[in-house]
Amino acid sequence: MANRRGSEEMTAWLQRLRDYVRSASFDQERRLACEEYLGTMAVGAPTEPALAEHPVEQLETRVADSDWFLFHRCHSRWDRTPVRLFVEQTPDLPARVAENLLACEQSVGSVFCVVSGDTEAVVVHDLGGEAGDYYRVMLTEEQTWIVQGAMVRGRLVRWDGEYWFHGQPERWPALVRDVVGHRRGFAVGPGLRGRGRSEELSLSARRVLRLASRTMWLRERRRHR
Repeated sequence: MANRRGSEEMTAWLQRLRDYVRSASFDQERRLACEEYLGTMAVGAPTEPALAEHPVEQLETRVADSDWFLFHRCHSRWDRTPVRLFVEQTPDLPARVAENLLACEQSVGSVFCVVSGDTEAVVVHDLGGEAGDYYRVMLTEEQTWIVQGAMVRGRLVRWDGEYWFHGQPERWPALVRDVVGHRRGFAVGPGLRGRGRSEELSLSARRVLRLASRTMWLRERRRHR
């Protein structure tokens, strides 16, 4: 029950942050961010499924809801992230909540391997981190599928001294192409043999690190300085 309360509070405040960046004052920033996000496609970056089929308005909304835009991309004029601007412009914010929101700037998005745990919390190994960091992550009732040995793609946010998954984490690899990717100029795509779920994979540690980094490429843009 305590896990649910902590997760629900975090989710509610982050929803207020999303509502804040959807205001008219962020119209230009949403457009600029969308252009930056789509610009990554020009250099051969992996793309999300059917990305080109979405109207520009939907893409702007998706980018504005992304962790990169909320926590890491600085405003082009104010040189601060949306989450920091939200804290500064909400003077009646409880100090504890303000501290937790600002901690989101240090959130970690990666592919994780669950090394131990139970239904309350698990210990995960960050496969994309340079230092091979480990985190203890609290779980909600909807995340009890995250057990020892699972590979998980998601973002960790620290709230009240505990790490939580922001949003719903995904099983990794979800598709064979998440691991195979592009090989000899041939892309594994929809309708082709080799696409499937729950594949048994044996990868060296070096290859896992490389593939994890590539898989999260679009979600982990370099921070503006």
